[in-house]
Amino acid sequence: MKFRFEFKPLTDELGNKINSCLKAGNAILESTEVTELLHIVLVVGNFINTGGYAGNAAGFRLSLLSKIHEIKSNKPRMTMMHVLVELIEKNRPELLNFYQKFENIAQVAEIDIAENGKELQELTKLLDDIKRRIKKLDQDSIDKFSTVIKEATDFCETAKDGLDEVNGLEARFIEFFVLDKNSYSLRECFRVFSIFCTNFEKAIGENRKRREQEARLARRKSELAEKESLPRARSKGGLPPPEEECVIDKLLSEIRGGLKLRRTRRRAL
Repeated sequence: MKFRFEFKPLTDELGNKINSCLKAGNAILESTEVTELLHIVLVVGNFINTGGYAGNAAGFRLSLLSKIHEIKSNKPRMTMMHVLVELIEKNRPELLNFYQKFENIAQVAEIDIAENGKELQELTKLLDDIKRRIKKLDQDSIDKFSTVIKEATDFCETAKDGLDEVNGLEARFIEFFVLDKNSYSLRECFRVFSIFCTNFEKAIGENRKRREQEARLARRKSELAEKESLPRARSKGGLPPPEEECVIDKLLSEIRGGLKLRRTRRRAL
């Protein structure tokens, strides 16, 4: 019974880590939105580097995704990430919320795949030791432990298959993104996408705030220009002075109210 209570939390934690890695990895590889975003990043990069040695590139390193927010643009307070988001907002707005499908990517990036393998080895070793000790017991005791041992054995086999699948997923990432297997790991790929998603979402909010500030500034400039134009218009006779404006307004109001204007007699010359 003590073995069940100690073993199950370990299996639950390890199982959740494996499933999280598989879910996040498959989501990235199977996402058409990610593929299209990568293409847009390539187009923007080639545009920025037009005429340079890096222009007209056929691809880029995956690590660039974690650095886009650091590349300055020629517009104040804007980076390549802000330009990328603005371009997507105008041309492919349906891609803006792609990061919501990878909401747990930051947590997944913290999972150490190699450490998971060691944890499974320790669990398997512990299970084998328990099996050897149980064989020395009487049949009734063996029968009592049979269900627990079977559950633990099934988990270790499933977890091993899961880790094999995770390792296969890493190989698929290396092939899909044309990575150096000696420099990249699945965890590093998750870390890159986590940074990209975080800064992409941040840039959406910053772009919105910047547009609001620019709109307020434009309104202030318009109001100031309008105020400055009034004295000049009056000085040129374009507008009557304030007193005449009041008289004219009053006169028009009386006319609309049905006031009958009397004709003045002409004086004889």
